Amino acid sequence: MYTLRRADQQEHGPLSTRDVRDWIASGRATAETEARADGEPTWRPLSQFVEFQPALQGATAASLPPALPSREPNRIMAIIAFVLSFIPVVATLPALVLATISLVLAKKRPQQFGGKRLAIAALIICALWIIGLTSTAYYGFNKMRREMYSGNNCFTHARSLTMSLRVMSIANNGAYPNADSWCEVIAKEVTSKEHYKCPDDPQHAICGFAYNEKLSGVKDPNPNTVMIFESDLGWNGAGGLSDVTTNARHRGRIVVGLANGQVRSVQPEQLKTLRWEP
Repeated sequence: MYTLRRADQQEHGPLSTRDVRDWIASGRATAETEARADGEPTWRPLSQFVEFQPALQGATAASLPPALPSREPNRIMAIIAFVLSFIPVVATLPALVLATISLVLAKKRPQQFGGKRLAIAALIICALWIIGLTSTAYYGFNKMRREMYSGNNCFTHARSLTMSLRVMSIANNGAYPNADSWCEVIAKEVTSKEHYKCPDDPQHAICGFAYNEKLSGVKDPNPNTVMIFESDLGWNGAGGLSDVTTNARHRGRIVVGLANGQVRSVQPEQLKTLRWEP
């Protein structure tokens, strides 16, 4: 039998082992409640009684609030960034921003935000796109520039003929050469006979350009008028829009020279938008 002494110093007993366990289960006695077994001179807390420890442990477990279910970190932002990273140009920048934000949040608040590996993968993919696109643009631009300004290409040849025609018109008080002999007229001004040719002409004609026949003998024409254009008419060839070569030799583009000395590379459908009347 046992006697219990609660915090109010009142003694309760005698109580059997079962009674004490019921008190513990109902919360009327705790591990700190003083107790004394019959024949014992001293009081001691119930926690020191081996026979009541299982009941005390059960009461403690029952009194604890239920554990909240664990919540997985949010990975939606990282997933979106990873998916967008596979879409070049259009979605590269949004993917880069989302991946960066997701990575920062995953480091600062790992319990709330996850997807660190996905964010890193998205950043790597975006970096590869940027490097690849930049390299492609850089080498493409350099190749186009080399083709445009190299000493043996159609663009350079057209510029040589255009400038020679302008020089002759200035020497002739603004009047442009006659259409039937324009190649001979500028022969002394053209630095090389190769400049009459188009290097990409599959027929290797002696002259790959034609003269705008409407400029023949015209004085001070509109500077935006087409002066020469790629054609298959040959030496001293002269004509108009209908005489432009139908075989675009430069990746689908046609080289033309204007009366103001400018040389342009245009798409075939753009030819009609150019000025052909002086």
